[in-house]
Amino acid sequence: MKPRDRIERFVADTKIDTSDKRDRQVLGEVLQAHKDSRQGTSQELQPHIWRIIMNGNTRKLAAAAGVILAVALLITMSDWMTRPAWALAQTIEALKEVKAIYIAGRVHYPDRQIDAEIEIWATAHTDDPAVSGDFRYREGDDHLCIASERENLTYVYDQYSKPNVNVVYITEGLNRRGPIFPSGDMLEEFKKAAENWQEEYRTDPATGRPCVYVTFAGPAVNTARYWQIQIDLQTKLPVRAAVWFDEPRQGKPHYEYTDVQYNPTIPEDSFKFSIPTGAQIIDCRILRKRIEGVPGVGVSVAGLSCEEAGKKVAQAYWQAVIAQDWGTAQNLRPLATDPAWDELAALYAANPPTELVAIPTINHLNDPGTFVEVCCVVRFKDGATRRSLLNVDLKETAGGRIGVVAGTIGPDFYEAN
Repeated sequence: MKPRDRIERFVADTKIDTSDKRDRQVLGEVLQAHKDSRQGTSQELQPHIWRIIMNGNTRKLAAAAGVILAVALLITMSDWMTRPAWALAQTIEALKEVKAIYIAGRVHYPDRQIDAEIEIWATAHTDDPAVSGDFRYREGDDHLCIASERENLTYVYDQYSKPNVNVVYITEGLNRRGPIFPSGDMLEEFKKAAENWQEEYRTDPATGRPCVYVTFAGPAVNTARYWQIQIDLQTKLPVRAAVWFDEPRQGKPHYEYTDVQYNPTIPEDSFKFSIPTGAQIIDCRILRKRIEGVPGVGVSVAGLSCEEAGKKVAQAYWQAVIAQDWGTAQNLRPLATDPAWDELAALYAANPPTELVAIPTINHLNDPGTFVEVCCVVRFKDGATRRSLLNVDLKETAGGRIGVVAGTIGPDFYEAN
């Protein structure tokens, strides 16, 4: 028999004789004790009051009060001692039954003042359920990533206001962005890399269901690393998650996942991609095949972060162009072969670049589905400044990690305003 059941039976079996006459007698004795207490010191009279309450036929009433208090205490302790516990292994086991997932939420980029809706659809990979096979990630209205297991290709679509162009990247393999799949493997990796892992049990204010809130400092996602994952104690599955840039976890998170659905019905054609008319197509496979076929291209970026590497490649390229060192420039931009290079050389000759003024932003860091985008402000011989959005590919080769210029997004130069 459970402790709670034994307690309830004990209370039910406890018999207390009461009557109107006895109740009036007890009340009279208590009032008299109160009156006496006003005429003496509390230290002298407290034992006397207790003897009055416990005297004669009132003992059962007092004992019943004691039983009620004890029962309340025991029930509270029983609830506390039998509160649902949680272990990471339970969630890992529960996630093994997940074959598809839908996640919705928001992403916030404070440096760019962007706050957009995000939506993810994913199915487990046929051969490895720890990662997704088909995958769809939408961020606002201007970014879409679709990975197709059948095609073994990833498409990334971006809309740019400056320059005014739509771009489609095509890469070989399943190069997903965002959560790969909510597998046990992913959670295990989080736990292994986590700092200050904390678990707090409390009720979900939205649903009233018991949950465990796990917080930790984990691997950086665009420098955001302070996580909170909310896990339902009944299903053992994550129901919400968020990651902040700052440890207090206040304000808008960088990523916030507020709606998680397991094994949902997936809309038809969710993982099919059609290239929009007029979009600039950047086929990453062509450049990477070129790199493999022409040893010695690019510049070494071994040991550098993506941001540092992107900046180094851009600086080396513009230094060569400004010095009119066309051999080095072509080596850094291997897809610019004749006649493409002739057109580019003619553009530079018409109004030669004279200075790389600044590199204000570098985007798409650590994004395997695209190239690193390096925004460059360039000054020309006529004194004007324009922008050039370079695509920089960072690739491991037999000779080490190198960086090359894949081309530009939109025209080679565009007006900043």
